[in-house]
Amino acid sequence: MKIQRLFFFSIVILFSGCLRSLRPLYTDKDLVFDKALIGVWSEENERDTWTFLKSEKNSYELVYTEKGVPAKLEAHLVQLGSYRFLDIYLKDIPEENGLYNLHIIPAHTFSKVRFHGDTLSLSMLDADWAKKMFKENKLTIKHEETEKGLLLTAPTEDLQKLVLTYAEDKNAFGKESVLIRRK
Repeated sequence: MKIQRLFFFSIVILFSGCLRSLRPLYTDKDLVFDKALIGVWSEENERDTWTFLKSEKNSYELVYTEKGVPAKLEAHLVQLGSYRFLDIYLKDIPEENGLYNLHIIPAHTFSKVRFHGDTLSLSMLDADWAKKMFKENKLTIKHEETEKGLLLTAPTEDLQKLVLTYAEDKNAFGKESVLIRRK
């Protein structure tokens, strides 16, 4: 039970402030595979790691380890126009408690990504930005407000239009995390 709580805590921290979606950002034609992503990455002076492993065709297994607790996720590299995005989806939910699992809704999160040699920049689509845009009626994409925050419910095509429209907006794709290749 303690591992389960630590696992869930890791996932909550990883995705806090990120805009979540019920649907993926990609179709099969949008997926690309770049071996440069394979490896172990972390922020400078951080112990938490992002380990990308080759999975099925055009997909990655992502093991995010925070404070020694690993969380398994599925990751897809998406090419839309001249931009690349990372679609991350929770893959492994502990099964020890059925009621706990009943209340978890797996969701996708999206990041704009850039490679610079042995650095990887990730800018996640920001939930606070989206909330403000919805309040000002500047976004009309389908969504729901839940006690855990915004949840996009729009189809993939609409999600792609959203990220392409705001790909250069520093507010939409908030704080950039720079990861350094460790292995």
